[in-house]
Amino acid sequence: MSSFEVISSHLAKRLVVAGMPQSGTTALYNIISFIQQLHQEMVSASLWYGLATLRAIEKQILPGDRADMTADQAYRFNIDTLEKRIKQGHHVLIKEHHCDEFLSSWADLIFVGKRDIRDSIASRRRRGKNFNPKNRWEDLDSPLEDIERWCNYLINDCFLDWKKKSYVFCYEEYKKDPQKVIDEIHVILRGTPCQGEDMHIILDGVNNLHRYDPKKTFFSENKITAGGKVNNFSNDLTSEETAFIEGNYPEWIVNYEDH
Repeated sequence: MSSFEVISSHLAKRLVVAGMPQSGTTALYNIISFIQQLHQEMVSASLWYGLATLRAIEKQILPGDRADMTADQAYRFNIDTLEKRIKQGHHVLIKEHHCDEFLSSWADLIFVGKRDIRDSIASRRRRGKNFNPKNRWEDLDSPLEDIERWCNYLINDCFLDWKKKSYVFCYEEYKKDPQKVIDEIHVILRGTPCQGEDMHIILDGVNNLHRYDPKKTFFSENKITAGGKVNNFSNDLTSEETAFIEGNYPEWIVNYEDH
């Protein structure tokens, strides 16, 4: 069954937003959320805590109702909660970055974000974030090794490993023509183009996420750095880092002469 057929029969209730960190996945997530809410759908949204993540963080950031659970118990609780929401008629929208085996098989639709990895890495650095989130990996000997590992994480774990991609959200295309991208997502979700007033509401909402509850949008002020620009990495990457990325991952950088 195709993605369009799933949506047109109103069966697609399991939605996943995934992809590279700092590639616009928060904007993508909220575009989907606004579209569904405009069509009076009940939307339950959550960040995802997969089993490997739960074991790695030792439940340090889990909500109170899971504070006394083991990682395996919390994981089972998460899955049961998703299915409970589905049975209640909700559209469940999950946000994750790296590929998760359960989500890959569970989701009806998977929207995956990507961005020129130079800009993705530079944006992360501007936000003061390291390249070893939640200390999931062992420390490496050199900063360049950190960059290499992070590049492989962006490309493989956060993009290529998601085998079922219902839509690829290209950050540069969104910045170039957000209405076109929103229209494409609307067609996938609803089977029809986005109407004029709805387009205005979605654009206004995504451009002003600070108005909304951050627990529902997963937005924070520091998510948007340097105005969300493209081709804006030169001040945040060393010449050595830039040369390494461009030399080793040429297919994951954007030729801005074409944009």
